[in-house]
Amino acid sequence: MKNYVMLFLKGFIVGGSMLVPGVSGGSMAIILGVYDELIHATSNFFKNTKKHLTFLLLFVLGTILGFVVIANPLKRLIAWNEKLVMYFFIGAVAGSIPMIFKKARAHKLEFRSLFYVLVGLFCMWLVSQIPENSFAAKDGIDGILTQAAGGVLASTALVLPGISVSYLLVVMGIYQSTLSAIAALDII
Repeated sequence: MKNYVMLFLKGFIVGGSMLVPGVSGGSMAIILGVYDELIHATSNFFKNTKKHLTFLLLFVLGTILGFVVIANPLKRLIAWNEKLVMYFFIGAVAGSIPMIFKKARAHKLEFRSLFYVLVGLFCMWLVSQIPENSFAAKDGIDGILTQAAGGVLASTALVLPGISVSYLLVVMGIYQSTLSAIAALDII
């Protein structure tokens, strides 16, 4: 029973942290020691369905509750002083780098590691080149397809550690509307 409560709480923390631009849900799952289990449960779902379904259901329910509980206070905090809050988020993300480095068990920097860091930086630069508000809500079928494409792009950030789904939403110009929808429980 204790493990179920801890799993639910870890889901809650991951869900709440995913609303913060720059914070990766995958990285938070690594820090909390649940990422490998999540990958295993999803990739081997049909090998032990009952066990993996229980695990994923508890984690996802915690994540959803984290979204709902944290969204409204976060929205109010950003409305209070957006720049101050965003700079705080930058500091929190930068402060987590040593912990993630330690969790990755990276003891020395090899050329291959440096190559991957450069590829990651290049990918982030590409993301930053997406025109602002490209995926903002629009009317008609074009608007629906555009938002669906934005959803597909953002969903990749849910799986990959180090990529913040909230940051992608900021870049795509739909962070505020998404945060407001979550805070208001506006599923549509």
